[in-house]
Amino acid sequence: MRAANVKVVQVKLYLYPDKDDDLIAFFRALPRGLGATRVKQGLRHGLGSSSSEAAADPGLLEDLDACVC
Repeated sequence: MRAANVKVVQVKLYLYPDKDDDLIAFFRALPRGLGATRVKQGLRHGLGSSSSEAAADPGLLEDLDACVC
């Protein structure tokens, strides 16, 4: 069940071959339905949230490591 006071933020990313190949590969490799979850985790990690959140999900770190060229 979804919370009654949920906030919806729609984001559209334009990813360009050669310039954004790492991100293109990241999104292609994600299992269906995990895109929003991974984007939220990446934003939290990038905004300086505690590293314990990222450590709680080793899959996130593996997904991000796979994108590093």
